[in-house]
Amino acid sequence: MRVLRSLLIGLIVVSCSSAQEVGDRSVPQDVGVNEVEVADISEPNSAEIERASHGDQKWLAALQAVKEGNDLWRAGEVEQSSASYQRAINLDPSLYSAQFNLGLTFFHSKQYPRAVLAFTEALRLRPESAIAWQSLGFAHYYGKHYHDAVEAFQKAQQLNPTDAVASSNLGFTYLYVNRFQDAIVSFQNALQLDSHLPYAINGLCIAHALAKKPDDAVAACLRAAAGAPDSAVPHYFIGIAYLDLEEAEKALSAFREAVRIEPRTARIYIGLGFSCLRLKRYDEALKHFECARKLHAKKLNGEVNHALLGLGATYARLKDYKKAESVLREAVSLEPDDPTARFNLAIVCLASRNRDCALSQYNRLKMMDHSLAGTLFTTIFRGRVVDASRSKNP
Repeated sequence: MRVLRSLLIGLIVVSCSSAQEVGDRSVPQDVGVNEVEVADISEPNSAEIERASHGDQKWLAALQAVKEGNDLWRAGEVEQSSASYQRAINLDPSLYSAQFNLGLTFFHSKQYPRAVLAFTEALRLRPESAIAWQSLGFAHYYGKHYHDAVEAFQKAQQLNPTDAVASSNLGFTYLYVNRFQDAIVSFQNALQLDSHLPYAINGLCIAHALAKKPDDAVAACLRAAAGAPDSAVPHYFIGIAYLDLEEAEKALSAFREAVRIEPRTARIYIGLGFSCLRLKRYDEALKHFECARKLHAKKLNGEVNHALLGLGATYARLKDYKKAESVLREAVSLEPDDPTARFNLAIVCLASRNRDCALSQYNRLKMMDHSLAGTLFTTIFRGRVVDASRSKNP
């Protein structure tokens, strides 16, 4: 999922009209689809067993191989069970239970492309199988092919419209392709079918927050927090919603509760940092951004850049443009294609009267984001830069 822009320091640029983004709005990696429905192996059905009774020896041997595979699966011998299912398929590739169960073994060993192939073959044999479509959706989802996962989960939900879990899984997958309103509808449908489904309750909270519907997000996330008191996720998104509502004190309280539950999650410290930045508590902001940076110091991911962008904005507020430039250059080196990092670096360079640096960033930015490049062009050539301390909060 794309990482949304975080806190353009338009507080330094009078003419900057770009929408301000706060914190990390990507979907947390520890929440998502419900794996329950991909866990059960398939037994040969009555039609498959009846065919064996007609004396088809290869078919009978294939069924025996499936039975051996199922016994191995239940014993936790996934690799050996995979070999049994493959042997069954070699004897007769039209055996659905062998194809489907082979897909499960690949899925559980995280061989997602091979799982996709096996589930697809199972669906060729039994296209009306909702569980096979659901399993195909899981394989695409964990293989990070979210658009394909949407199609598979949609089909599973159509075949079994009363399955709350299927609607919830579809909702989470919509989040990853930025279809936030569709996600909200899917989670609401799931909750109509099962009002206590925790995945859907959590998902609705996240969907409202990502859709920038802060009032709805607060209500949904408070419900999620009440149902999962040991989860930091609802509190994190309550914080995001309150920042959108420009209620930084309430945001700070929500992020503090989240960090109490999960003290080693970088995105929460980033939320704390931006809340303190809004409240002009710059020393606290620096502390939180640095903590987030250290937690993910060795990972080249969006959370590192959110921390660095926050540090850059804070140092700019403090008029320490040298430090601001240093951390923003680090952000650009970690994610060269992040237009926000380049834009912010250019603004800081202008504030420190380094026009060549700003022009260099403009030349790269115009190939990435025409809107931001246009804003920067105006800033460079009309000199519309003001002191950070005189600008409004983001």
